Amino acid sequence: MDAIKEMPLSDEKLQEKIQEKTTELLELCKQNGENCDQNFFCFEKLLMTQIFQLACLYIQYFVVIRHNSIDYSHWLEKRTCYLKNSPVFRTIKTFCGPVRIYRNYLENKKGGIIYPLDISLGLTKDGFSPMVMSLVVKLSTRVSYATAVIIFKCFCRWSPSTEAIEHLVLGLGAEASEYMDDYSYDQTNDDEILVLSFNFGFSWHKIFLLGLPEIF
Repeated sequence: MDAIKEMPLSDEKLQEKIQEKTTELLELCKQNGENCDQNFFCFEKLLMTQIFQLACLYIQYFVVIRHNSIDYSHWLEKRTCYLKNSPVFRTIKTFCGPVRIYRNYLENKKGGIIYPLDISLGLTKDGFSPMVMSLVVKLSTRVSYATAVIIFKCFCRWSPSTEAIEHLVLGLGAEASEYMDDYSYDQTNDDEILVLSFNFGFSWHKIFLLGLPEIF
């Protein structure tokens, strides 16, 4: 049997799915409220799962809107790339869970591929969202990698592996000396821990890795 070809979801379709999931959430609250045997702890666990699923849909919607807004003229005017309209999919592991996204790409005449959407969003090839990277690295400055996995999983119900966290920490640490050369203690931010630069072939993008949000 032939494999089912993965097709991109339109922004209209995602809006429908978001509305459906919102209706499901309301019904979940109604049913559990009417169930006198349901306690708050069990309800809260159910609710968090559904909210994370809804959040993933919102993230997908955001990415699709951004994808549709990308201007490729910056590359095409140089006549060094071809625009490929066949979508390439990838999964981004976000705070709320895995999110499947798609993007068109540019193929360089001399070889190599550029993903303008990834550049626009500041996404790296490791597959983790910037917030996930920020959280696990910050945790790892306080506890062991194994403990960081346990803590992260308590809040998100998933976690990068200890190996992935170690790779992130060591990778970011390699950039620390360059950052500290320009660091000003007079303008310090308690939540700011690192600045990381990524070379996407034609320009540099900086991602500020922030500390734990207030919910922690």
